[in-house]
Amino acid sequence: MEFYDVRHREKVNVPESDVRKTSYTRTTKNGSTQTRYAVRAKAKVKEVEVSLTKFISKAEFDRLNVVEEKLAIPGMIPPRIKRSLRWP
Repeated sequence: MEFYDVRHREKVNVPESDVRKTSYTRTTKNGSTQTRYAVRAKAKVKEVEVSLTKFISKAEFDRLNVVEEKLAIPGMIPPRIKRSLRWP
């Protein structure tokens, strides 16, 4: 699958076996929900490991037979970090 690396300004080919799919859902200001579909991968570009994201259509998202990545709830602080943020 082809990604575009913004930092190095070049296209990067990543095998489909190294790609994870994910979806981003948000509530718009008028109250409806919007879902965007994407694929994510990590690759080495010029000896630097970069995270790549490519937004795709729902049809392509459903067609892909790769692992679906579940993202944490936005704004949620993991419990182990929350404990370290407590005041003494």
